[in-house]
Amino acid sequence: MTKSGARTVAEFCKDYRVGKTSVYKLNKLGRLRIVKVGKRSLILDEDAERFTQSLVAKRA
Repeated sequence: MTKSGARTVAEFCKDYRVGKTSVYKLNKLGRLRIVKVGKRSLILDEDAERFTQSLVAKRA
């Protein structure tokens, strides 16, 4: 969990080792929520965790 409870798309990409294009594609597919705050696109920690859990559930 980040201090602010959210991370930028770039931070998410670095932390989860995925490309920016993939993040926006996942958002378009409805698998990862991105919220806009002004000009910034953020991924809330709870949404990042939900995304991670969906990956684990698919493997089981």
